[in-house]
Amino acid sequence: MIITNKHGVPEPLVTLASKEYYSKGASQYSVTEIMSPPKIKRLREQYNDQVTQDVSDMLWNLLGSALHVVMERGATDGWTMEERLYRRWMESPSVVRLISNRRRLRGW
Repeated sequence: MIITNKHGVPEPLVTLASKEYYSKGASQYSVTEIMSPPKIKRLREQYNDQVTQDVSDMLWNLLGSALHVVMERGATDGWTMEERLYRRWMESPSVVRLISNRRRLRGW
């Protein structure tokens, strides 16, 4: 993907937004990929090096990633802050899940 900076976003944010932090591990597909039309997945794979996106459109993605990091830092005894569920062929969405020692599940 070609990243542009048409609106003069500060360089540290450009660097952060340009890096790929997400990994689906050994899974072949993620839930997001399964939910999107097969044609979209194929087009992304085929033309990824030709797609242009401005960094200003990526800032909400960056904020979402930052929330995951902050949640990990808030680890508390008796709580699981985030957990990914894997199947043989896919990964669940990376949803923030809070599990208390009373076995109540809270998710956003």
